[in-house]
Amino acid sequence: MADTRPSTAAATQFPPGTAYVDGRYCAMSEAKISVLDWGFLRSDATYDVAHVWKGRFFRLDKHIDRS
Repeated sequence: MADTRPSTAAATQFPPGTAYVDGRYCAMSEAKISVLDWGFLRSDATYDVAHVWKGRFFRLDKHIDRS
């Protein structure tokens, strides 16, 4: 049976871009968090999404004004 796992070289490639970690911007390949990070240990995260409908923001004013 063939090994279907990605090669080591493929597994270490990072997407292009920049990350913001611990108050500084860095390359994606340099971005790291501690295994003791609260969000990592507890899957604690916050995110916000603005909906788009027919190519325009949907009720963006209501989204921004909510408390």
